[in-house]
Formats: sequence, C-alpha cells, structure tokens
Amino acid sequence: MFKLYSSLLGLALFSIAHLSASDTEISLKRKRGTFVKGYYSYVESEKKTPLVVFIDGSTPSSVYENHQKLAKRFKEKDFSFVSLEKEGITKDSYDESIFMKYDCLENRLADYALLFKEIQKADIIKAPSHIIIMGASEGGKLAPSLATTYQGKIDGLLLVASGGGLPFSEELTYQINEAFLSQNVVKKVGYKLRKSLKPKEIEAQMKKIQTKP
Repeated sequence: MFKLYSSLLGLALFSIAHLSASDTEISLKRKRGTFVKGYYSYVESEKKTPLVVFIDGSTPSSVYENHQKLAKRFKEKDFSFVSLEKEGITKDSYDESIFMKYDCLENRLADYALLFKEIQKADIIKAPSHIIIMGASEGGKLAPSLATTYQGKIDGLLLVASGGGLPFSEELTYQINEAFLSQNVVKKVGYKLRKSLKPKEIEAQMKKIQTKP
C-alpha cells in the first residue's frame, strides 16, 4: 500500500548519496498518433534512484517552468523527476483549439498511463527504486486515481493544494455558482454606489433600458 506524505520532509526517507544529474525531453506516442511531451530530470548512477512523477494543475500553461524549479530541489535530495505537458501545450507553444478539445481528466490519466508503461519498460526512463506521485491542484485529483490503479508499484503520494475531494464536475459547478454570486454582489453594490452618487443619470439610463423593445 502506498504512503501518503503531507510534506516534502517525508520524501527524505528515501534519500541516498549525492550524485550528478541530467535533464532530457521525452516524447510518448498516443494511440491516435499524437505525442505526449514531457521532461525527465534524472540522477546519473549505477544504482536505482527514487522517481517523482509530477502532475500539474489545469491551467493552460507549460509545466516546464515548474518542472525546472521542482526538479532542481528534488535532485538536491537525489530524486529523479518527470512531468508531462497537457495536450496542445509545449514549453514554446500553445494551441488553444487542441488544448480545449482534449483537456479532460480522462485524457490526462491516459497520458500518465503511457508514462507508467514507459517506466515499467525502463527504456527512456531508468527503472526507479521507488515511485512517488506528486499532484498539484487538479493534479491532486489525478494522483490518487493513478496510485490506486498502480497499487503495489507506488511508494508515496504527495498532494499539494488538491481541493476538497469533490468530483470535478461538482467542483466546477460550485465554482461557477460562486463566481456568478460574487459578480451579482459586485453589480448590486456598484449600482447602489452609482445611484447614490449620480441618481439622475442612473434613473435616465434605466428608463432607456426599460423602453427598449
């Protein structure tokens, strides 16, 4: 059974001797012919080293910057680090139409399933001594699903700002309702302020609106 860590301190349990490290880009082919792009920062050693699989949030931006920052910190503790881009996004480009078409939890899970197959093959990614899944924001919703799917192969689970555990559709509905509520409050307060400051102008404007067909 995998362990759930509440902080990076728990990862120190797997710390090993200091080693040099390298970085590379990876590309995994999907069934429909497109490619999953990602980044792999690994520790160079004859011994197996722990691997952190990072899953970022839902924002339509590249994971590359976060990968660089996090991989650097983890490599200081001799952990290799791998992350994947969302479809339609690379460190140099963003295709909104592709991102909007394929951005859903199921597709992201499928991409990480490809990654785990690659980890098992130990071809592009070296066979690790331990595997820790780290999920941030929306990634924190995907991480437990992957950990459950690959039970027995996952040694740690680290969730960062992963929300309250609601299904994605319910959380999205809640956020939309909250956004509309906030917007309505702002409109009501703003209208009252304008009416108190410029009552004649507001009254004339409202009459125009009411008389429009």
